[in-house]
Amino acid sequence: MAADPRQFVLLAIALAVPAVAFLLGRSRMVLAWVAFTLFVQIFDTSIVTNLPAGRLVGLLFLPALARQFRRWSRLPVARAWLVNFVYLIALGVLFGFLMPWPDISGTRPLSLRAEGRTVIYLIRTLSDLSLTVFVMNQLTRPGAFETLRKWAVRGAVVSSIAAIAGLVTHFDFYGAMTGLRLYAAFDHRPRGLAFEPRGLGLACAYGLMLILCKQTRTLADWMRLLVVGAGLAASASASALAAVTVGLVVIAIIGSFRIRMAMIVALTGIALLIAGVAAVDPAIIERSREGIEVRITGRGTIQANQAANPAEALAFRMDVFDASASLFLLRNPLYALTGTGPGLISLPASDHIPAGLYKIVFPVINNPPSHGLLLELANTGVLGVTLWFFQVLAIFAAGRRLRGRRGLPFPPKTATAIFLVAAALYAVQVSPSPFWAVTLGLGWAIAEMEAVTARVVKRYRNETTEAPVLPAAASPSAS
Repeated sequence: MAADPRQFVLLAIALAVPAVAFLLGRSRMVLAWVAFTLFVQIFDTSIVTNLPAGRLVGLLFLPALARQFRRWSRLPVARAWLVNFVYLIALGVLFGFLMPWPDISGTRPLSLRAEGRTVIYLIRTLSDLSLTVFVMNQLTRPGAFETLRKWAVRGAVVSSIAAIAGLVTHFDFYGAMTGLRLYAAFDHRPRGLAFEPRGLGLACAYGLMLILCKQTRTLADWMRLLVVGAGLAASASASALAAVTVGLVVIAIIGSFRIRMAMIVALTGIALLIAGVAAVDPAIIERSREGIEVRITGRGTIQANQAANPAEALAFRMDVFDASASLFLLRNPLYALTGTGPGLISLPASDHIPAGLYKIVFPVINNPPSHGLLLELANTGVLGVTLWFFQVLAIFAAGRRLRGRRGLPFPPKTATAIFLVAAALYAVQVSPSPFWAVTLGLGWAIAEMEAVTARVVKRYRNETTEAPVLPAAASPSAS
């Protein structure tokens, strides 16, 4: 089927905006564009393969990534990422070409078979690395951190406004702008400017966390928080609700008293918004209740399948992509240890789709897991999960060491809090946009500034503890 002409127009815009900004030396504008399009996803085109706007920026930045290799590769967190990437390439060669996972359906196009998927996923991962380094470079400059945070929140607000308008009018703004996956008016689940309601919910979840992690909030921040909270309620997404819950727990643990009080006020306001949404359209609350009930009952998979252990029982309560991947890894623990290769888990996992409604609707699956830690485990096994935790803990430690330092290009306490909350959200639910690459860019910027600060402090200490050098006329040998 031919691509919708709107997709070509949106792709041209997604390429032209950062390309022109780079040519004009306006890299700060590119950072704002990346942040805004994380949540306004109409520029994420589906020509040939999925091309989020942020990953296009990563592809454009690849030459600079190569030139700056010596700089960013010195960071221990970057070296951990590179070790994982080299291992991912090795698994891709093994399970993508030498011993490719079979296509049990026999109907997948080349891009979804082991060979094509390996190449596409590795290019996507390299683009994410490039985007991470671009964000890291920007955030080591004064003012860039607030640009990133501000434009990401604005993107969440714009998508939320579209969702609220769609809830009232039953008009699908995303479908009208992109021509992708038109929604029926009776669905009662607006998606704002995201591909699906889950994407809208995650955009709102991230937007809420970016506002709450600030040490102080203005009246405008509170207004944005209410709008984003309304968008979250309108999405009726169980996945987004789980992500918000995890994010709030992390904030409650690491946040200051002021942030905890802001969280309580925000929860009260969101509860009132949910009550308001229920009054305007009771169907949206019913759909949300059904979504949560599905997670508890397993959408009929619990009744149709016999769980061999508690882990399988939990897997049956996940969505089809996570459930199938989890069941495959549980029943083949060797691959949980080694990993299955770059985005290749959907091929062997298609043999483990739970019986019942899932099996009827999905003869095979083509999407990787949506839980971040499960995705890391599926790709590179125990090594990938271990290196992921190493990066998170190393960045957390670097952020703590930066506290109290002056003259930094970002507030270390706020930046570290945002990084940890975003890491927790990624572990629970992967965003369709490259939000983790941007988050990792923030984390690497924290690690970079800590390394620079440590070198400056060490040099200062060496200079102040060295014995003074006497002039020749005053030295004992000269007298």
